[in-house]
Amino acid sequence: MQLAAQEVVVVGCSSGIGRALALELARAGARLTLFGRSEARLRSLADEVAAGGGHAAVAVGDTRDAARVAEVCAGFDAARPLFGVAFAAGVSHATSVSAFRVDEAREVMETNYVGFLHWFEHAAPLLRARRGGFFLGVSALCAYRGIPSGAVYAASKGALSNFLEGVRLDLEPEGVRVFEVMPGFVDTPMTELNTHISMPGMITAEAAGRAIVKAMRRGRLKIELPWLHKVAFLVARLAPVWLYMLASRSYVEGRFQLERALAALPGLRCAEHELPLVFNRYGSWLCLSCERRVNAVRDRFNVLEVSPELPDPGAPGSVWGGFCKVRAKASAFYAERLGAEQGPALVVGGGDGRLLRKALEL
Repeated sequence: MQLAAQEVVVVGCSSGIGRALALELARAGARLTLFGRSEARLRSLADEVAAGGGHAAVAVGDTRDAARVAEVCAGFDAARPLFGVAFAAGVSHATSVSAFRVDEAREVMETNYVGFLHWFEHAAPLLRARRGGFFLGVSALCAYRGIPSGAVYAASKGALSNFLEGVRLDLEPEGVRVFEVMPGFVDTPMTELNTHISMPGMITAEAAGRAIVKAMRRGRLKIELPWLHKVAFLVARLAPVWLYMLASRSYVEGRFQLERALAALPGLRCAEHELPLVFNRYGSWLCLSCERRVNAVRDRFNVLEVSPELPDPGAPGSVWGGFCKVRAKASAFYAERLGAEQGPALVVGGGDGRLLRKALEL
């Protein structure tokens, strides 16, 4: 596939795989439209593309906003025909069966799956009319089978993958290619939140971007990476249900062993909500209510990192109030019992693997 001088929209390129993919497409000569929620990050990326001799326009918007997607697609015409849409937008929330919420699940599905459908609805007629071009969707290897604590995320990626495979059969006779990217663990802001699990074989976002564009040029429609995860999920796909459940159980027990072990100790309840504390994806101790409020702030302002060192704002009803009160109440307790070498702040907010090992030894 020749990408030089072709108009390509990259969706969800503020960070991670999307950003790395945009840079690689620019190096291949594509003229980019960068679509995402953070104008500052998009403009920074556009400047980097320009510094490398490429061309990139910025279009700020949310992929869940169908009207905005339609507006961007309407900007292409015969003088500036659209050649491809690379969809890398995605969010992930841990799925808690004990505190499941449909609104959180809906956000994941609308961003990871329905968001792509918006682009397909408005871009497919343009590509079919020119009888060429491509769609690319970044799914995940977990689309093949459900994963513990990630049922909704896996479901959203499974829906995306099945849609891509289906429309590939419909569009191939019309000259439109459909690429499906199936990454395992890639070093991105999203995987940085996975402090409760190990991620062997992780590759950088830059390596993923290079591999994706290389595969596109070679015409590979299903792009699974890295190879270690591809093999692991191939085995998982072929395993019978009882064996897959047995293999997954060790992960589930490891994920919640720490919570169960500490739940029997005193002083492990949120000072504001009187709910048990959970070691969560931010690498911090939060009750589910506090975590939901942190998630809301993070998503509202497109924050990539939630610092455990935030000062207590002291205002009643503050979004961060519960988070900071938990820190104040629990820090000394954990520091004493876990023997943290770097101070109590690390215990509550550091997400350090050594601390987890110490806790599991209690």
